Amino acid sequence: MPYDGIVLYSVKTELETLISNKKIEKVYQPQEDEIILNLRNSKEEHYLLISANPNSPRVHLTNMSKHNPISPPVFCMVLRKHLTGGRIVGFFQPELERILHINIETVDELGIVKTKTLIVEIMGKHSNIILIDPENNKIIDGIKRIPESVNTYRQILPGNTYKEPPHQGKKNPFARVDFEFYDIFKTAHPDSKAFKVILDNYMGISPAMAKHIVLKADIDDDTLCSHLKDSDLINLWNAFDATFKSIQSSSFKPVVFLDENRNRFVDFYIFPLIQYDFYHKKEIESVNEALDYFYCAKLERERFNNNKNNLLKIVEGFLEKCYKKLELYRQKSREAKDSEKYRIYGELIISNIHNIKKGLDKICVKNFYDTHPSTVCINLDPTISPAQNAQLYFKKYSKLKKAAEIIKKRIAKTEEEIKYLDGILVSLENTVQEEDIDEIRHELERLGYIKKKKDKKEKHSGQLKKGTPMKYMSTEGFEILVGKNNRQNDYLTMVFASSEDLWLHTKNIPGSHVIIKSAGRRIPDKTIIEAANLAAFYSKAKYSSNVPVDYTEKKNVRKPKGAKPGMVIYDNFKTIYVTPSPDIIEKLKKS
Repeated sequence: MPYDGIVLYSVKTELETLISNKKIEKVYQPQEDEIILNLRNSKEEHYLLISANPNSPRVHLTNMSKHNPISPPVFCMVLRKHLTGGRIVGFFQPELERILHINIETVDELGIVKTKTLIVEIMGKHSNIILIDPENNKIIDGIKRIPESVNTYRQILPGNTYKEPPHQGKKNPFARVDFEFYDIFKTAHPDSKAFKVILDNYMGISPAMAKHIVLKADIDDDTLCSHLKDSDLINLWNAFDATFKSIQSSSFKPVVFLDENRNRFVDFYIFPLIQYDFYHKKEIESVNEALDYFYCAKLERERFNNNKNNLLKIVEGFLEKCYKKLELYRQKSREAKDSEKYRIYGELIISNIHNIKKGLDKICVKNFYDTHPSTVCINLDPTISPAQNAQLYFKKYSKLKKAAEIIKKRIAKTEEEIKYLDGILVSLENTVQEEDIDEIRHELERLGYIKKKKDKKEKHSGQLKKGTPMKYMSTEGFEILVGKNNRQNDYLTMVFASSEDLWLHTKNIPGSHVIIKSAGRRIPDKTIIEAANLAAFYSKAKYSSNVPVDYTEKKNVRKPKGAKPGMVIYDNFKTIYVTPSPDIIEKLKKS
């Protein structure tokens, strides 16, 4: 995300209009590297978010609701002491550096008016928020304290003199000169890319912005300096100059870029970037609103992915245990299959008991139980009688026979559990919303796979917010619904579907329940094939070919008593073989 010096400049320009002379009523620190200033005047209220998070450092106004720790961190207490009741009187950005000074006028304990400066340094993993006294340039505190052991050039510690981050020697594009621009390109390395020359020589510019300027000059962004003609340099200068004239005149047209499905936020900027023309664009009125919208969605997506990955790890862990148990049970089952021979040993000892003397450790007799009788040697315990030896073999036979029955049931139960957990993995792959994740988590909690979270919000809301099945339309006008998890599968099959609707599911493969709504009409083969594609696509066989999909009328589908969520049995079905096609899925989605 290009939160470059230009974006910061545009944010500063808006903040000067929106929050200058606003009073700081409260200070919050919801995260260890983030603060929020609650600003008010008689008419309006604003929340200024300042983040030194290494992955998303930024400053902008926000409407995001954030939880605050019960005990405020030390830096938060310092800011409350020095800034609460203060008034924002100005902003300063050193040229186009990613540094913002927020000047705040306060009144000390003696009633003397003083100014404090909150410095925001947006520099990736080195980002920081620092409060200084501008009278003596001393650091009061920083949200990240940097001792000499971490940085010998610049320490951020209370009482130290504030030193600016080292300058990179780049030029300010607001003080651009055409002949200087041409000289930079003429002296650049021939193998340097044009956009990289701009990036390396002018401050405040992100790679995305540099590529935009090159493309605006009608030059490919991979073009090398050695391939640039004089006319190209003129076009580059004109594009560069026009772009920064527009920025200096505050001609901002903030936009958020989304992928073609409009469910993933790709980037943002203060105006449309040429290289992102193929993305869907959401235009937003102000830069601050665009940033808040983008980062709010980004944080939601990160939270969604974290929750999803956590559940994946839990389910995969249980699956691993199940496979280990299954292998152990199968090993014991193979051992239990030998039980019949122990019964035969006992019978043979009894049949030949008159020929067996006590004290023998082995006998060899004819096995008349075999189809082709042969001699078999049986080990004996010489300390006990032949009859007692026979009883030992009968007991061993009985024990193994009972064990075999128990193991058979355990194998079936474990295989059923593996099938269920495989289905959960498919459901997690199909999730696209937080509600879907919550439903799966709630199901796993109910079945005892994970401990139930004590969520006060959920408790007060009364019930879990429910997700909805995916909806498609066949090319022949039939509505097709696909469950994204077991709760939705059960709802679709056992509640929503009518008896004459068609039900589809991959044969012996974990996947979603699919329903074709008949609406009293005969469902044609083409629609069945399209629905089968959906069933295969939203299954464990998503990337396979010739996937078997069973289909039958819903009246032939039943849920056994005590069955796990999503588990059903069915009869009177037919099977169709399809190879999942994303193109067909997309076509049905857009229909």
